[in-house]
Amino acid sequence: MVECIAHLGLAGLTVLAWLGLGSILLAPLSAPADRSLDALNRVGAGAIGFALLTFAAGWSGALHRPAYLSVFALAALAGFVVAARLASKLRLPAVGEWRWWERALGALLTASVVLGALATCAPISSPDALLYHAADPALFEGANRIFEVTWNSSSYEPFTVEMLVLDGLLLWNPVQGAFAPFLLALLALAAVLGAADRIAGRGAALLGGAIFFAQPFMVWEATSVFVEPGLAAAVALAGWNLLRFIRHHERSALVLGGVFTGSAAGMKYLGLIAALALVVAGVTLAWRRLTRSDLLAFAAPALLIALPWYVKNAILTGNPLYPHIFGGLNESAAAELERSMGDFGHGRSVLD
Repeated sequence: MVECIAHLGLAGLTVLAWLGLGSILLAPLSAPADRSLDALNRVGAGAIGFALLTFAAGWSGALHRPAYLSVFALAALAGFVVAARLASKLRLPAVGEWRWWERALGALLTASVVLGALATCAPISSPDALLYHAADPALFEGANRIFEVTWNSSSYEPFTVEMLVLDGLLLWNPVQGAFAPFLLALLALAAVLGAADRIAGRGAALLGGAIFFAQPFMVWEATSVFVEPGLAAAVALAGWNLLRFIRHHERSALVLGGVFTGSAAGMKYLGLIAALALVVAGVTLAWRRLTRSDLLAFAAPALLIALPWYVKNAILTGNPLYPHIFGGLNESAAAELERSMGDFGHGRSVLD
């Protein structure tokens, strides 16, 4: 229990570090009028910033714990200052005024978050995590650098979330690394609640949050060192920012919509599909007033955030989408992929 409390404390400091770095990175942009969205944008941008900094440090051979801890401490200190300022303007929800079923949904969400936190404290047991989500970051942490994992086909996926898992390893151990996806799941939940509240009110927001998070599949996803919680957070934040642009024409919201759309593409190849869906939705809803500068304000940060992962594959393999499109698997990775796919279900026919 003491160790779990320590992990939770470091997770809280991690959120402060993300908030601090994100506030620094977003300083040139005007903050959205919606304070909740502003706070979540800062946390999300900080997480992406830490992932890309870790990626750069790892490939340059500068992945050392003292250097990371120094950056982490400074960012957390900045985050504490920002959090204190934001908290002074925060209005706590008047739960006593909620209807009974809203309180029930709130209690259900609270229980799911608590159970998720406890499950994340447990030793890592997910097969995918033991294969690469946590295993590859452990290799990188031990070598003080990032390198090509030629025997693992999944290592050629975009690795944004795995970089945050690596940060947790530098902070303490693999369990701390597992808290990064869990924190991203909470960020996704907060974005779902906030955006739904702006669209349809408190009751719909609580119902939407419960459907999204208060069910066994999501709790399992959030606590198993998977990428999908990060992908969900990126999509939810991109969607909320695009909604702000469509409703209020805030240029900064459009830029941040691009940042988080690019982040989705930098977390998993399937994030490209999510990014395309966001683009289609945004253009469909706002095409009458979109200008070339609007398109550039969205596309430039999206490409800038996503590109490092595809450039990495192009350099290592000659194929930016290696190994899933256009072939090119090396022999050992191809054998691993065939074994892994053989473990999923029974048979490959239409009937199966």
